[in-house]
Amino acid sequence: MNKARIVFALAFLGAAIARGDDPPSGTKPRFPGPTGSGFLLPNGWHLTPAGTHLVTTDLPLNIIPLKDCRHVLLATSGYNQHDLMLVDVSGETPKVVDKASNRQSWFGLAVDKAEGRVWLSGGGQRTVYPYTLKDGKFGRVAADADASKDARGNAGAAEPDTMKSFKSGLALDETKGILYSLDINGGFISAYPLAGGKTRTGSLGGRPYDVKVGPGGNLLYVSDWAGRRVLAVDPVGLRVVQKIPVAEHPNQMVLHKDGRLFVACASSNCVSVIDTKRGIVTETIFTSLFPKAPEGSTPDALALAPDGQSLYVANADNNCVAVIDVEAANKSQVKGFIPTGWYPTAVAVSTDGKNLLIGVGKGLQSKPNPRSAPQGGKDDGKAAGRRLMPYPYIGTTMTGALSVVPVPDETKLKEYTAQVYRNCPYSDALLTAIPYTRKTAIPAKVGEPSPIKYVVYIIKENRTYDQVLGDMPRGNGDKSLVMFGEELTP
Repeated sequence: MNKARIVFALAFLGAAIARGDDPPSGTKPRFPGPTGSGFLLPNGWHLTPAGTHLVTTDLPLNIIPLKDCRHVLLATSGYNQHDLMLVDVSGETPKVVDKASNRQSWFGLAVDKAEGRVWLSGGGQRTVYPYTLKDGKFGRVAADADASKDARGNAGAAEPDTMKSFKSGLALDETKGILYSLDINGGFISAYPLAGGKTRTGSLGGRPYDVKVGPGGNLLYVSDWAGRRVLAVDPVGLRVVQKIPVAEHPNQMVLHKDGRLFVACASSNCVSVIDTKRGIVTETIFTSLFPKAPEGSTPDALALAPDGQSLYVANADNNCVAVIDVEAANKSQVKGFIPTGWYPTAVAVSTDGKNLLIGVGKGLQSKPNPRSAPQGGKDDGKAAGRRLMPYPYIGTTMTGALSVVPVPDETKLKEYTAQVYRNCPYSDALLTAIPYTRKTAIPAKVGEPSPIKYVVYIIKENRTYDQVLGDMPRGNGDKSLVMFGEELTP
């Protein structure tokens, strides 16, 4: 019996081909790193972020512009330090005015109309952090012995006692004096009375991510991250009164002054538009760069211009923000795209409508994690750790960024849009054929014969070509970055 031919298709093989010693005819090998106009990522995407930038810790998930049009609240929640920042965006480059760090935080940020009180979701800390904001400084609100006097409400006693609790979206209804808080792992919502009193909770099920107070405060709307639905919730009884089907993986939402609710749906390359008067989806806006693009644009944040005419949607995996004309209901049109840094995760518009504020999840470039240099001196715990793991964890190489981009006119938007398409290595034509003239075992066109009989697809998280195959003589590798050499991966 003939032995089966098996090809191990590693997740990083695409990078191996891009770095190989036989590039397609007429092209030159391209390597990740700085370019004349930006930065080329290992995945083939080119970054040319618009605007001015403030480098932050990774994964900014929350941006709230303040009324003075000079300052914004920004919160990061990635692998590295979690920061709540007050940022001045009025100068040539954004600058941090004040900062408060927390052990954990997540998506969920609220501020009162007077801009003197701020609340930040605590993620895995199972709490909501309350702050004061005065004279450009954050002040922590200490938990009082009487929880009813705490700015968070009686957070510990009335909520389900579960170790899997993970706080997510927040919404402030100042008219009723209530702060609503979601728990994405516990599947419940809490209502904290700001003036003191008992915290109320209600079970929602699913994985509630974002919450918005509906028109008139009569209903709450909650996106269910895992359920392809938005829940309409009675704010008094905290019970679900309607389940509105939307596209897959609904996350952030924004409410239009005319009652339309825009819902970013990350795994469907689209925004679902809900008519809150009727409780149904009336429009679906696709934000991908190409009409046949498979799942992977990942719209994960959105914001409306103050006049309600334009919607801005962060396409995380396309490294851009889509600009959409939403002035007329059910007649939305994508006008163009704005290039961003690596993986935009938050977007907002300044209160005067002049500047777009973009939170960039993975920063403005990628970085290697080479072997740590030997260090002399005392053999402390860090030195022992370096012997066990001599390479920096890839998460520590990540940064984030806040980009401030003047809202472009039509001419500038056309320039930005053209740049976004130049930055993109994908096109719909690649679904059926690849521009590679040399004959290999891998078919260049769909339907061509191949000697490959079986494919085993192995995904290696956070591993690059150099880390595994950088010491292979035939490749264009960097031996200094090899983590798994010949003795481990022959």
